[in-house]
Amino acid sequence: MTDKRNLQKLLIRIATIRAEPNTERRLNLLLQLNDSLPENIKLAMPSLITNAYVRRALDLLEERISISLIGKNAMSA
Repeated sequence: MTDKRNLQKLLIRIATIRAEPNTERRLNLLLQLNDSLPENIKLAMPSLITNAYVRRALDLLEERISISLIGKNAMSA
């Protein structure tokens, strides 16, 4: 159950990052989030990161976390 809650909290963090209007802050939040993730979800970040990449990275992380969450739900069923 704790893993499921942690994954849901990560999705909330992603939503918070998306809502951040400051591009520099959004990038820093993304990097912090990515650094805190387990290796199976973490993204390999490029050396040059654009605002478009931040949006795409958030999409990818959200997808990976959602897949993990679905897997957790299937195991508990």
